[in-house]
Amino acid sequence: MTITPEAALAILDDHTKSGINPGLSRMHAAVELLADPQSGYPTIHVAGTNGKTSTARMCASILTGLGFRTGLYTSPHLVDVYERFEIDGEPVKPATFAERIEYLQPIMDEVERICDAPLSYFELCTVIAFELFSDSAVSAAVVETGMGGSWDATNIVDAHVAVITNVGLDHTEYLGERVVDICAEKAGIIKAGSHVITGVREPALLEVIAERIETVGAGPLWRLGEEIQIEDSEPAVGGRLLSMSTPNGGYQDVFVSLLGQHQSDNAALAIAACEAFVGSQLQGESVVASLSDVTSPARLEILQRHPLVVLDGAHNGPGARALAQSVQEALAYDNCVLVLGILKSKDAQEIVDALLPIAGRVIVTRPSDDGDFRDPTELAQLVEESGPGVEVIETTNVSEALRIAYEVVTPDDLILITGSLYMAGEARALLSQD
Repeated sequence: MTITPEAALAILDDHTKSGINPGLSRMHAAVELLADPQSGYPTIHVAGTNGKTSTARMCASILTGLGFRTGLYTSPHLVDVYERFEIDGEPVKPATFAERIEYLQPIMDEVERICDAPLSYFELCTVIAFELFSDSAVSAAVVETGMGGSWDATNIVDAHVAVITNVGLDHTEYLGERVVDICAEKAGIIKAGSHVITGVREPALLEVIAERIETVGAGPLWRLGEEIQIEDSEPAVGGRLLSMSTPNGGYQDVFVSLLGQHQSDNAALAIAACEAFVGSQLQGESVVASLSDVTSPARLEILQRHPLVVLDGAHNGPGARALAQSVQEALAYDNCVLVLGILKSKDAQEIVDALLPIAGRVIVTRPSDDGDFRDPTELAQLVEESGPGVEVIETTNVSEALRIAYEVVTPDDLILITGSLYMAGEARALLSQD
């Protein structure tokens, strides 16, 4: 008997109880029982501290434009879990998702019996993605890591192309306290034969990547700023205009429909990754068409114009600094009202310091009384201490924060909702309902 989408979601949610349990034994057991679905198609595997979702989405858009039947797996989702799984740009349908869950139930039970532990939420999502792509007969897959690389659930794929966008301090409780250790974790996605694409520029981190390449027999390595050159990048209405080159050739005046200088880096990495995937220079017209309407929700996403309402999932210092720079460069507004919520595990001081220079008012909150988020009172105190003179308003939930934001802005102001993808996701859902 076919289960309902609601029942399927309940089964998935039940797997949150297992938490984060590092190791790949459960994933290996699951895919072995499924006859290794992830081996049936070549994969671009994307890791990095920031930019990996946008880069992955651009890779998938380019490959689809080139004629590949393309599977895309990203995380986390903003509103519903179906967003994580796409075939040729279309999220999986709830009924199809329910069918996959029903089909996988015996596999889940057997993995728990073999490993004496259930699949985690993310592991189950990853198994669903691999099996869905196989069942859909994709000819290319783009897979984003959840966290890190070596021990990430996605790292049972043998990447045809391995992309490391950049490396910074994040998830230190799992990945290590030093950037070089985090880089080593992310470099774990590089396998024998992988063509490696990276935006990492720091010599010490490039050395870590080079050591991994030599150890496993991967290569070649293309580096942003070396083999991959951005020749020009200028703001344009609704995005950026990019000219770049790779060892195979150049691309002129490519319009990327995403805001922010950092998206030029992501686009250059995506174009290079797709070149590496097909083994030759890409058709320029196809690249232009694919990137001219690419989307990446909650990455400087404009939801409304008067007032200007923008979502961004910036959740660490580098992401917040890139956001502040992009807002000042790409958006026109009078005053900025910042709606801010930050996870306890993140460096709130670094995020606040990056965003305060563009904020006139700050409304602090957290999603649905989520205990993983900083208490609004504590966050309000941090903002007040960091920015004397900035008006701070404390709220208990995102709905209240949005209501107040709309009350205090004029049509020429900006409401910027950020601090976490979970924050952005809840705000997006609320705003779409209203």
